[in-house]
Amino acid sequence: MENSPLLQQFELIESKVEQLIESCRYLENENRNLKGRVTQLEEELLEKVEAETKYKEVKSIIRNKIDNLMGKIEDIQKAT
Repeated sequence: MENSPLLQQFELIESKVEQLIESCRYLENENRNLKGRVTQLEEELLEKVEAETKYKEVKSIIRNKIDNLMGKIEDIQKAT
């Protein structure tokens, strides 16, 4: 019976180790989920950056065409 307190201590340690292992598994799963979310958000950000770049290019082309048309109109007005 002298071993009873010792066995209880080992059982307590074993219980705490099991809790720690469970916590580690949970955190590893959460980490995987968060890494997946980060990857998804990075892909979305890249798509938005590409869309913004295309928008700026189109805007620049339109601005140049408008400037050219305005220049032609001014040339016509000067000629008349």
